[in-house]
Amino acid sequence: MLQRLIYLSAKTDKFQNNELILKQSKNYNASKEISGILLEYENNFIQYLEGDPIEVFTLYKRIEKDERHTDIWLVDYSAINERAFQDWGMGFKSLNQVQVEEWGLGELDGFSSSESLIKHPEILELIRMIEFSGIKS
Repeated sequence: MLQRLIYLSAKTDKFQNNELILKQSKNYNASKEISGILLEYENNFIQYLEGDPIEVFTLYKRIEKDERHTDIWLVDYSAINERAFQDWGMGFKSLNQVQVEEWGLGELDGFSSSESLIKHPEILELIRMIEFSGIKS
């Protein structure tokens, strides 16, 4: 059985750079057979993780304690039959306003709040279509 986990968060002032967090993510996730993608938009993250349920949940608990994240909100935690990102370790994409508009996400200011999916249910659809969009790290 596999588990999917999607969370939203905001960066804190302890966040230094994308390369460091991506390198750490790739190393840890590879050792735990976790795959997925980290999306960045302005000062926020959307992350999709998939893998063994215990490993994915353990990683999420680590992220909750990570001082580089704040306003962490669990969007989705559900069983899946197969990986969406089977051929990837951990992808990364920094989204710009043009991409956000092209994908129909509108203005995502404050998307790490618990109201974000009510205002922007497209976030889940964005995650679901990532594997078909050619975004890779």
